[in-house]
Amino acid sequence: MSSAKAAKLAGSRSRWLLLAGTAMLSALFVCAIGSPIVTGKQFVASDLGNYYLPFRQFFSNCLKTGAPPYWCPNIVSGIYMHGEGHMGMMHPVQRVLYRYLPLRAAIPVEMLFWFAVLYAGAYLLFRKWGSSALAASAGAFVVTFGGHALLWIVAPNALAVLSHVPWLLLAIHGIARGTSAYRVAGWCMAAALLTGSQLLLGFPQHVLDSILIEGGYLLCVAAPGQLLSRVALLTSTKVAAVLIGAAQLLPTWTELQRSPRAAPTLALLSVGSVHPYNLLQWINPFVLRNRHFGDLNLHEFGIYCGVGTLLLFLWLCMSPLKSGLDSRLRGLFITLALVGLFLSLGEYNLVFPLYARLPVIGLFRCPGRYFFVTSFAAAGAVAVSVDPFVSGAPLSLRLRRWLRTLAVGMASLALVVSIDALISGSPSGGMFSTAPKVLLGCAIVCVGCGLFWFAVEGGNLARTVFLAFVLGDVGFYHLTHVLQFQTARNPTASLTLPPVPPPGPVYAYPVDDRNRLMLDGYRLVDGYVALVQKSALGYESPVFRLLAGSKANEGPSGWELVPHPFDRVRLLSSVVVSADPARDLERVNLATTALAFEPVGVDPGATGRAVIQEDSPGRVRIRTEGSGALLVALTERFDPGWTSRVDGEHVSVLRVNGDFLGVTVPAGRHTIELAFDPWDLRWGVKVSLLGLALLGLYPACAYFAERRRLHAGQ
Repeated sequence: MSSAKAAKLAGSRSRWLLLAGTAMLSALFVCAIGSPIVTGKQFVASDLGNYYLPFRQFFSNCLKTGAPPYWCPNIVSGIYMHGEGHMGMMHPVQRVLYRYLPLRAAIPVEMLFWFAVLYAGAYLLFRKWGSSALAASAGAFVVTFGGHALLWIVAPNALAVLSHVPWLLLAIHGIARGTSAYRVAGWCMAAALLTGSQLLLGFPQHVLDSILIEGGYLLCVAAPGQLLSRVALLTSTKVAAVLIGAAQLLPTWTELQRSPRAAPTLALLSVGSVHPYNLLQWINPFVLRNRHFGDLNLHEFGIYCGVGTLLLFLWLCMSPLKSGLDSRLRGLFITLALVGLFLSLGEYNLVFPLYARLPVIGLFRCPGRYFFVTSFAAAGAVAVSVDPFVSGAPLSLRLRRWLRTLAVGMASLALVVSIDALISGSPSGGMFSTAPKVLLGCAIVCVGCGLFWFAVEGGNLARTVFLAFVLGDVGFYHLTHVLQFQTARNPTASLTLPPVPPPGPVYAYPVDDRNRLMLDGYRLVDGYVALVQKSALGYESPVFRLLAGSKANEGPSGWELVPHPFDRVRLLSSVVVSADPARDLERVNLATTALAFEPVGVDPGATGRAVIQEDSPGRVRIRTEGSGALLVALTERFDPGWTSRVDGEHVSVLRVNGDFLGVTVPAGRHTIELAFDPWDLRWGVKVSLLGLALLGLYPACAYFAERRRLHAGQ
């Protein structure tokens, strides 16, 4: 066998081995993420256990019992859960999963589904660029399991939004390069549906990441003479997508307007900015305590994409490329990487105050979430660089020297940082990690730099080993992160349960994991939510707890029973008009008197009784009997979406005692039916259906465009 054939055979075997290794690493992630399906346990780490698990249980129970899931009475004395924007209640995938699967399976299946969508889309996109199966698999692995997307496993809706990005780029490629009006129309419809799907999933901040990447990609692939027309087409798809997503966007917008976050301060917007200390992750991934520097969790501040990935990115930036598309993609990756990093720094990039007040951008805190743009650029760079790197693209002597110097410099920097961390020590509150972790991170970086040095100079084996290291590095880092997630068969076992049976209600000490009490059926007077609504009394005030009917309050020393808790429904014959309930509630007898913002017609001294006939999410039916006109005061929080009927006749709901729901009832026997039916949800659904119908304009316009072209040709 000739040396050329032997080298070709060896290269082919190396590629197959790397493909097999990528598949094995992906299988390990699938097993780790899907383990709750087999073990019966649930992830209870971070927001996944403290926020998404209890709310998804509520969503699932409602779908299976036929109750409307839009209003949740189990937290903050009632909240517009659909308006919160983190459940994706209107998305068909979410509704199918949580309607037909048990909760312990639905959450991991949801995550695995969106990971599969992201991996498949990235693979097809990278193949569209001309990358080999190996290069496309490597890039897809890095973007799916080796970067920002994997860290956001704690927020499944965010992961779901990010998984649409490669598919959107495929659609944009079709829009930019389409030769037939019908094909362009089809790709426009696909782009509109994909962005509409993102908006329905309810994590709009990551949609901004997607739009940044999409805009850059369109500039990269569109022909100069057609750029303006393609930009117009893409803009039209976004308009259609906003209409399709209105069923989620409109409720979230109205909830936002009632929240303090509608007018955020600069300090609030800067929360979650990536501190420059986090750049040390690229020099030593384990040098920082908890792998990052900052008060929030790793998914907000984790920027490590692998030292091998970084070296390949730099190799791509410095190497000559034969393909014009590859050259444009290289420019795109560099631009996106820098833009994503710049935006993620937030308050540390010096110009943050100048753009933080811009429309839309100024609504979101946690700038670190823009790092997905950089993470995606790094994965794209891997996909484009693997083929020329493996084939041993010829490099000049000067370039090889620069690359070797780069590897030596990075290894030296890792040694310096690690030695400084070891000398500084790692006290309980320090920024550096323990000595074993610092040494492990230093070893990983030094080994990666050494392998890169040999790969630049060596043959096929050295390059294969380095690429194996690239995948193993990001795989090890992110897999160990997932394996650290706390799981529990009973998520509330670690909590001290209230001394009253569910539903309570109860006031839990303000710690995030108290949301898990919802899993046992408790209704919480307070809780951890995204869009906290403005309160006239303050959710933690003793008066709010009393009016919310709390039967037990938790403090630093434990639970305490409330001596005389208010009933779920009370009939009151005394109402005082007040413009400042927080002040005036201290001056009245709350057991017999209510405050209202406007006069309420009741008969002083009237008496009566009330019986609750139905009390389910978003629905309350009460049977009353009174000697005169009375005010029915509930422990449910007021929201403009509530409607009321007395004996079938519509009556206005009232905001009483500052934050709570009330309705008047005349003398005699009556049936009151309260239902949560917000206008924004009704109109949002109608607008979404209109948006879907308007997609038909694309093929219609394509038909007339083709007819015009044919007539012009004749």
